[in-house]
Amino acid sequence: MPKKKRKPRKTASQHRRHAGGAGAHRSTAPEALLREFEEWAYANDLLVKDSTWLVGAAIDLKRDWLGSADPTAWSGADIRAVLTELFPTRVVLEPGDRQLLTPTITLYLTFLLQTERLRTDLSEPQLTALMEALAAEVPRALAAPSGRSMGGNIMAYAVEQGVDVSDPAAIAALMEHYNSLPHADRVAISDGAAGGAPAGHGAAFGLGAGAGVDAGVDAGVAAPRPAGSSRPTRALAQIWPKALGPLPDPAALERGPFDLVKTAAWMEQSLLLTRARVLAEHVGAGLPVTSTGALRRADTAALMERLGLHREFEPQSMWDVTELTVVWLALARLGYLDISKTRVRPGEESLPPAGASAQDVVTAGAAVHAAVLHALVQARTDHASDGEEPALVWGALLRAADPAGVAVVAPSPLDDRLAWDLDARRLYYLAHDLRTLTEVGVLERKGDTFRLPKELFPIVPAAMSMVDDH
Repeated sequence: MPKKKRKPRKTASQHRRHAGGAGAHRSTAPEALLREFEEWAYANDLLVKDSTWLVGAAIDLKRDWLGSADPTAWSGADIRAVLTELFPTRVVLEPGDRQLLTPTITLYLTFLLQTERLRTDLSEPQLTALMEALAAEVPRALAAPSGRSMGGNIMAYAVEQGVDVSDPAAIAALMEHYNSLPHADRVAISDGAAGGAPAGHGAAFGLGAGAGVDAGVDAGVAAPRPAGSSRPTRALAQIWPKALGPLPDPAALERGPFDLVKTAAWMEQSLLLTRARVLAEHVGAGLPVTSTGALRRADTAALMERLGLHREFEPQSMWDVTELTVVWLALARLGYLDISKTRVRPGEESLPPAGASAQDVVTAGAAVHAAVLHALVQARTDHASDGEEPALVWGALLRAADPAGVAVVAPSPLDDRLAWDLDARRLYYLAHDLRTLTEVGVLERKGDTFRLPKELFPIVPAAMSMVDDH
């Protein structure tokens, strides 16, 4: 039965505001264009309640801060800057708006593309690839308060507390409450750290600005707690998309025994352990780091070149390169790197060199793989939104242990279903996570099918235990 079409609403610029460094102001985006976009979305049964204002805000931000006034002109650099730099620092978003931001802007770009008005330097495949990458990057950027002003952080705190930021009386009451708080609490709110909020892009992976990193994760991954007992697998029945087939078997990874020599040989050739050694060698005696605990851009570019990591768009920060940052954080947590407020140095532990004993290689390789998987999925756990349930990743890893692997056919980022179909969004984010796990060396991929190498079966429950204990 066809879904009932939603009644078009007034455009956001008629009844919504967005907050920025210069104070709140009404959108001045072209009313006619926004109205036509709503009518097009309505005609295609894609109109999402109260989402058009995000498009108006994006148009305003591009004009006011990037000097690009044409609402149909969107270069790749403009799209990235608006979504990852300007929205996080200039617009206060409620949780529901955060979930809708990238899909809504993608829908708007699709509208411009289909009506032959989109002016861009990107081909359609390049646009698809960019929006796919931003689907993962934007939530992290929105979760990091480091670029917001003090007022922006206070407003973000207000939204988190359920305050209607468009109501002057509510804001006045909030400020009265804020001024009555102890000094330490006011500082935490104005710095964006209230309620344990992370302080910096690295916090999306568990690394705060200038923070040290816990070392000494137990490398003994041969006997982790049973996979079926871990918290992330408990809610799979409610969220598992039918397109993925039967529910995963929690006992899928309880296989063995494993041949030590063969596993060591596999680890020696593994992409992840190879990259870990290159990264440790690149750090050498020490390198400077930024205030967020990342390598500087020049050192990041040099390391990416050594690792064979290439990007169509130059990353603005090391934290934008997931295949690099998860290895960085894993090595820090395991004690192979020591990250201070200003420098990164070799840690107390050392990766085994080529030719080391089979036991040393297996122990180090398993620990690095488990820590990388933990870093990646913990980021999703901390900042999950609608359609991004981390339990799906664990479930998919259990299914990927099957000899046939798990097939995940994800919709395109320009697919209309992403605006309203929850299962489509889940498949979209899951496929992105599994591709990332392939890029870092945890999974193998052939087309849309992902496989977990049998040598890594023990590391999945170990990483799940690390998330449970986080």
